[in-house]
Amino acid sequence: MQHLKFLLVENNPTDQIAVQRFFNDQNWGHDLDVASSYRQALRLLSKKSYDIVLLDYNLGDGTGLELLSKIHDTPVIFISGSSTELIIVEAMKEGAYDFLIKDHNQNFLN
Repeated sequence: MQHLKFLLVENNPTDQIAVQRFFNDQNWGHDLDVASSYRQALRLLSKKSYDIVLLDYNLGDGTGLELLSKIHDTPVIFISGSSTELIIVEAMKEGAYDFLIKDHNQNFLN
């Protein structure tokens, strides 16, 4: 079975840990790289190919929408807790495959 390569772009350390724990609990046999900023994500994307990018909207030094416009030929799933309906619609128009809402009061992802 092929190892899927994921890139998580998330600037919140607590949310990074939550996603990493979720992935580790799944036993998918995957590789998960983490970028904590827009610039770090661009560097990783220029050096390595990924099967899926998991992308937060607020990145500190840029936005997920700005990064999405630079990602081609890789499925992108937004994961955000602070996004408005307008941002969700824009992300989908720009090519995001899906948009998951962080729900810190429930199971984290809905």
